[in-house]
Amino acid sequence: MLASALRQDNCSMLGGPLESSTKKPVHVSSVWSYSVATILGVAAFFLTCPAYILDPTNLTWVYPHRDPIYYAPDYHTHYLGWLFLRHSPWSFPLGSIPNYVAPLPTFMAYTDSIPLAAFPLKLISDTLPEDFQYLGLWTLMCFVLQALFAVRLLRPWIKDKWCFTSAVLLVTLSPILIFRSLHVALMSHWLLLWSLSVVQEYILAKKRQDQVSTPLRTPMTIIGMATLIQPYLAAMVAGICWAMPLGRAFAAWKDPSNSKIRIITSLGLITFLYIIPMGLLLYAFGFLNGPSGTDGFHYFGTDVFSIFNNYGTSSFVPKFRDRKGLYEGYAWLGLGGWTLVIAAMVPRIRTQIRVWVKDPYVKALITTSLIMWFFALSENIHFAGFWLIDMEWFWKPFRFITSSLRTSGRFIWPLYYILFFGAAAIVANHFSRKSMRILFTVALILQTIDLGPWMTNRKNRFYVQRGERLQDPFWDNAASKFKKVKMIPPLQDVGYCQDRKEENRLFYEWVEFADFAAKNKMSINSGYLARYDRKLSTLYCGAEVYEFLTGPLQPDSLYIVRAAYTDNMPTSGLDRQCEVHDGYSTCFAKMNTQH
Repeated sequence: MLASALRQDNCSMLGGPLESSTKKPVHVSSVWSYSVATILGVAAFFLTCPAYILDPTNLTWVYPHRDPIYYAPDYHTHYLGWLFLRHSPWSFPLGSIPNYVAPLPTFMAYTDSIPLAAFPLKLISDTLPEDFQYLGLWTLMCFVLQALFAVRLLRPWIKDKWCFTSAVLLVTLSPILIFRSLHVALMSHWLLLWSLSVVQEYILAKKRQDQVSTPLRTPMTIIGMATLIQPYLAAMVAGICWAMPLGRAFAAWKDPSNSKIRIITSLGLITFLYIIPMGLLLYAFGFLNGPSGTDGFHYFGTDVFSIFNNYGTSSFVPKFRDRKGLYEGYAWLGLGGWTLVIAAMVPRIRTQIRVWVKDPYVKALITTSLIMWFFALSENIHFAGFWLIDMEWFWKPFRFITSSLRTSGRFIWPLYYILFFGAAAIVANHFSRKSMRILFTVALILQTIDLGPWMTNRKNRFYVQRGERLQDPFWDNAASKFKKVKMIPPLQDVGYCQDRKEENRLFYEWVEFADFAAKNKMSINSGYLARYDRKLSTLYCGAEVYEFLTGPLQPDSLYIVRAAYTDNMPTSGLDRQCEVHDGYSTCFAKMNTQH
C-alpha cells in the first residue's frame, strides 16, 4: 500500500491558480526525486540521531540514565510494552500484558509500543535475540517516509532540482518532527503527509472535472495504520481526510436543486465509514479496555501564539513566555520556514490566495485544520503564555473525547504542514526561477543555523549509557523462586502512588526490574502508562505499602524496597528476611530463604 501510494503522481492543490490546474505539470524525474528523498531521509536521521540506535540488540539508550537531566520515560516504556507483550500469551482483545503494572488491567496500547510493528515481531519472537528493540529502525523509517511523502506533495509543482531538494530537506527536518524524537510513535508524521497528498489528488481531480467519487479505501487504510501506530495520529488523519466529503458537501450545497437532507446524510455516512476502521481496531487491540480517560485536556494544549514561539529551540529568536504543558503544541516553523511564509504573503499574491480559499474543497481542508487547531487550544486558551479565556463550558459536553485525547496540543500539526506546504507552493509558482532559488537557499541556510545547535543537543540526549545490569547470582535464583516483583512503594506514572516526594519520583530502578520480570515471566507492580485508573491505582498502592509494613509478606513475592521503608519498618514479630544485592534492598518471606 505504501509503495503504490508513493508511485501515484498528483497535481498540486496549491501550486498555481486553480483555473489552470487542469494542465498536467512537468515533473522532475520520478526515479531521481524518490532517490534523492531517500538519501535525504537517511541523512536527516544521522543528523539528529546516533547510528547505534539502529542496532536492534543495543538497549543502552532505551533505559533511563541515573542522572535525572537525561530522563525521558517514553523510550523505556515503549520497549517494556513490547517486551511484556513478547513474553505474554495471546489473548483477545489483543495486547494484554497482565504482568506489567500488576494487578491493574494493562494493555500494550497504553505503552505506545507501536502495535503495527510489535505484533508481526511477536509472531517470530522465538527467532529474535532476547535483547531486541525496533525503536531505532522505526525512527529511521519515519525520516525516510517523511521525505518520500514530501515528494508526493512537492514534486508536481517544483521543477527546479535544487529548490526541490531544499524543500524536501526542510520538510524532513521539520522542527515539530524532531521535537517528537523522544517519542518514537509520534514521529510518524508521514501519515499526515500521506493523507494530505490523498486530499490534494482528490481536489485536483475535481478541478480537472474528472469523474471521481470520494475515496474510501485509501483513507480507511491510512486511518487503520495510524490507529495501530498512535491513535492521536489516526484522529488527525481522519480529520484531514474528512475534508474530501466536506468539500463535496460545500460544493453541492451551492446548487439549490440538491436536497440538503441528502447532502447531510451522505456526509454523515462517509464520516461513519471513515471511523469504522479506527473503532474496530481500538477495540481489537485493547485501546478501549483501559480507563475511559484521564485529566489533562486543560493542561496539554497549544498556545494561540505557538507558531511564533520557539520554546528555546531557536539560536537567534528569543522564546516568549510559555506555560508548562503547552510544549505539546510546539509549532515553530524555524527561520527557514518563516522565510517562505513571509515571501508568500507579498501583496501581489494575496489576491490569488483569496481565489484559492473560495474553492469549496480548499475551504473544506482549511475548515478541518482550523477545527483541529481550535481543539488543540484546549479549554484553557493562552496567548503568549498568558491565560486568555476559559472554554470549559464549551468542551464539557465532549468530555468523552477530551479525556481520551487529553494532549490536544498535538492537533496543531495538520495546520502547521498546510501552512508550510502552502507557502512553499506559492513561492515555487509566483517567483522567477532565480528568485525562487535564492529564497529556498536562504530558507535552508537559516533553518540549519537557527536549529543546528538544538538538533545537536537533541541528538546528545541519546547518549546515555545504561548502568550495569543485575550481577549478583541472587537474581538468577530469585527468578526461579518468585513469581512477582513488588516495588515499595509501587512506581506508577512516576508519582501517582503512596510516596510522591520528588526524590521518589527519581526512583527509576523499576525499569531494570521490569526488564528482569518480563524476561523471567514474572509480574511487576510498577510501570509507566499513558492512561491510569487513578482511584484504583491509589487504592492498590496504599494496600501494597500497608502489606509490606505490617506483614505478612506473600511467599511468591520479591520486594524491592527504598531505604526510607527499610529503616523505619518494624522488625519484631515479622516473618521476613531483608538483604542487599547490587545495592538494592530486597525483602521476602522467611519461608522462601533458600537462595
